[in-house]
Amino acid sequence: MNVLLGQRAGAQDIMIMNPIVAPSLTSASKTGAAYLSIMNMGKESDQLIAISSPVAASAMLHKSKDQNGVMKMEMLDQVEIPAGATVDIMPGQMHIMLTDLRAPLKTGDHVPLELTFKKAGKVSVDAIVGKVDDMANMKHTN
Repeated sequence: MNVLLGQRAGAQDIMIMNPIVAPSLTSASKTGAAYLSIMNMGKESDQLIAISSPVAASAMLHKSKDQNGVMKMEMLDQVEIPAGATVDIMPGQMHIMLTDLRAPLKTGDHVPLELTFKKAGKVSVDAIVGKVDDMANMKHTN
């Protein structure tokens, strides 16, 4: 299991687990998707309010939802991370959409992500590019 703790004072209550980015389907792909789990070990809820990465012009959080049998993406301004809980950003639920990629994402590459939380501040994460279905085999406990 790949576990990363917050890397600055104030972020010690946030733990990022299993960060993974899907490889680009083609060399012309301009979008990508990242997945991870966020554990809030603190006594107060927090909110993920922004995401950025140097590999893309922008990074946004999207939620997948079914509208009359058609899967749609809804952009989220923030995600609540309740105290003592883990929120999974994983396929079929939520994903971090990386847009206007600067280069294709190849298996084995590392993708820096910076997650900004309302209370904990900025948490830096090093995600690996790999098969997203590997995420289903990663277990965590809270």
